[in-house]
Amino acid sequence: RNSVDAALDTMVPALFKLKDIQKDLSDSFEDKNPNVRCQSLLFLSRCISRSSTKSITPLIQFMLTSALNLGEDSDAKVRNAAFSVFAAVALSIGEESKTLRPYKMKLDKVKLKKLDATITAMKAEALAKKEEPVQETAAPAVQPPAARSAPPSKTPSASEGRLSAIGQKKKKAVRRIAPKKKPVSAAPTAAQNAPAKKAKAVVGPPKITVQDVSEISTYDIISSRIVDVLPEDMIAKLSEPKQWKLRLQGVTDLAAHLEAMDDEELGSKLETIFAYVQHKPSFSDSNFQVLRKFFQMIISLVEKSSHFSK
Repeated sequence: RNSVDAALDTMVPALFKLKDIQKDLSDSFEDKNPNVRCQSLLFLSRCISRSSTKSITPLIQFMLTSALNLGEDSDAKVRNAAFSVFAAVALSIGEESKTLRPYKMKLDKVKLKKLDATITAMKAEALAKKEEPVQETAAPAVQPPAARSAPPSKTPSASEGRLSAIGQKKKKAVRRIAPKKKPVSAAPTAAQNAPAKKAKAVVGPPKITVQDVSEISTYDIISSRIVDVLPEDMIAKLSEPKQWKLRLQGVTDLAAHLEAMDDEELGSKLETIFAYVQHKPSFSDSNFQVLRKFFQMIISLVEKSSHFSK
């Protein structure tokens, strides 16, 4: 569940804002399954903690009303999750905010204590994350090179000094007498005369990898490959630019198509399909229902297929 939660958390606000999923959250809060209600509340609480006060202000009434209603839930986990939403809002806008007072007045003494305890726990958790030490590997100490001992100085004798002076005079005389020679340039070889040949870079077809879909080649190349993998009507639905219902139907058909494949066939086509869907409909589709179905399909594939590292 941690990996799924992390994947969902990255969507807000990277792909959409809280106001874009208000209707979906409201439906989840009324779900018959208490686990759905609980996880939806915890998801909202995490989103509030990562969002700015300005972005959550239009939704405060919705969030606090939902928290008050679900604070009366028959399931203890749902009640605790509802208080985490209330506490997240309080920490975002301020515990003594005037906006918060009407909602706090609806809580009895027991629930107020529960709210205060939840706020304290969330503060401690946030402080622990900030103070978490970063482990750094110390660089190995570099030993300075050992100093080399200077060679022993040799004091020339008187006779050696006179011979050296005579030799220097002879060298100077030879330099004055000898004519200066012009440097002779070497004849160019046949290899040097030959025109340089430019090496031709061999460009092969780009390789698609599942590990990093962002490094795949251009959309034109992927489009030419996808026609051999998916039916034409499904491709047309996935690439529909205006009608989101057709794109949603395309993602639904694609999920069923992949579900019907065995593991071997899925492995041979998965890379091309994932390379294509990052463009059509793409990870930043403008419609939330398309995105939700899209990520549900990916999560289902990750859980069932052996071609992903868990």
